[in-house]
Amino acid sequence: NNIYPQLHNGQITWESSNEILYHNGYQVIQLTNNDGADFLPRIHNGQIAWFGWFGSYGFQPEIFFYDGDKILHLTELDYYGTYPEIDNGQVTWTGVSGNSTDAEIFLYTGTLPPEQITHNNFNDVWPKIHGGQIVWQGWDGNDWEIYFYDGIQPIVQVTDNNFDDVFPKIHNGQIVWHGWDGNDWEIFFYDGSNAHQITDNSSNDLHPVINNDGKIAWFGYEDGDAEIFMYDGSNIIQI
Repeated sequence: NNIYPQLHNGQITWESSNEILYHNGYQVIQLTNNDGADFLPRIHNGQIAWFGWFGSYGFQPEIFFYDGDKILHLTELDYYGTYPEIDNGQVTWTGVSGNSTDAEIFLYTGTLPPEQITHNNFNDVWPKIHGGQIVWQGWDGNDWEIYFYDGIQPIVQVTDNNFDDVFPKIHNGQIVWHGWDGNDWEIFFYDGSNAHQITDNSSNDLHPVINNDGKIAWFGYEDGDAEIFMYDGSNIIQI
């Protein structure tokens, strides 16, 4: 089984029967070969991050990183981590440390041990990274909110309401996510200073993505089936 391909600059990584494979543009390289399981690799500039576990690590998920030359183990035995994301050699993931019972956000920037970005008593999950900036969804005790860390300044809470805001994506400091407005899921956008509601209708709009020029795409329901939509900065276009 060869599944979950990821592509960047013509190089591909994927999961193959619980091992990690890599095509560097010329040949296929098998990065892992163990008696455990390795999952869901992410690739950027020929560097790859994934999570996996096997007996010597107590059957808990750990984060691994291929730097283009060798494989590094980013989590220690008193940590576990899942669902890493990678950008320019920096890796972020959801993890739990030995002295915590809730999920926190961690960041590897080239030195070990990794930095723990969040420190609270609630779950912080699903981080995304671009240009050293990280976005994630965190539980505030009542609902899911969006949080942002630029690598320098303190963490910014992007949303603060009584509804869930989930699955953010980030590009050049701009953030998109879908949030509940009390009736259905809508698309929201943070421009670096303020949050804006892009959609306002009576059907669900979900899982937006954003690119270099600020265009946003998502899928939304139209007459009962899912369609693709795009926001060009001024207008919503049904693709």
